[in-house]
Amino acid sequence: PPRSTPLYSSAASDVYKRQFLICAHNNPGAKKGYPHDHGSTWAIYGQAIGETEMTDWKVVEKGDSHRTATKVTLEKSYHLKPGDAHLYPAGAIHAPMRDGPTRLIRIEGTDTEKLERTRIEPA
Repeated sequence: PPRSTPLYSSAASDVYKRQFLICAHNNPGAKKGYPHDHGSTWAIYGQAIGETEMTDWKVVEKGDSHRTATKVTLEKSYHLKPGDAHLYPAGAIHAPMRDGPTRLIRIEGTDTEKLERTRIEPA
């Protein structure tokens, strides 16, 4: 099965113009993610199966996303276990890492595939 499956999108159906997207992630094995943001929207990660080490990063040098990357340094690390959820406000930079299979739900304020996102690299 695909790693990320959109389960619901309110974009076309909400008469109040509220938008959000719910995705299910089925991660089959170990993987180290890279620092990223969700552009101008928020995201909530909810851990269902397995454990994900999350890292939060802080900006040390803001870049022009079209030419130079924003430089970041590690701020903190924590673990999401089944039943845990974490909110990432718009612009928050984070990275996931897992040692084995995981499943989680990610809810976003809008479809991030349609947003410009910051070019980020560790300092």
